[in-house]
Amino acid sequence: EMVDFDFDGRFDTTNFIEKGQLTKQEMDLNWDGKPDIVKFFEKGKITRKELSTKIDGKMDYFEYYDEKGSIDRIGIDKNSDGDVDQWIKKQ
Repeated sequence: EMVDFDFDGRFDTTNFIEKGQLTKQEMDLNWDGKPDIVKFFEKGKITRKELSTKIDGKMDYFEYYDEKGSIDRIGIDKNSDGDVDQWIKKQ
């Protein structure tokens, strides 16, 4: 399912649905064909969110959620190699 949230004629968001439930959502904020925000869902609840803070399609900020939907921990990729360099635990 593709959505144009700002009604400019370009799709901003793609929703991936399996068996009637949202499993993944990709948002392309600068319309370069690469997602800048990706959210993952299980049983209708968010489990993880990945962001490209530089809006270049390279994910460098990761949020992991607990079963209640609250942020459990945050990962940061400081050198843009695709691996988390620093973990921040929610206090």
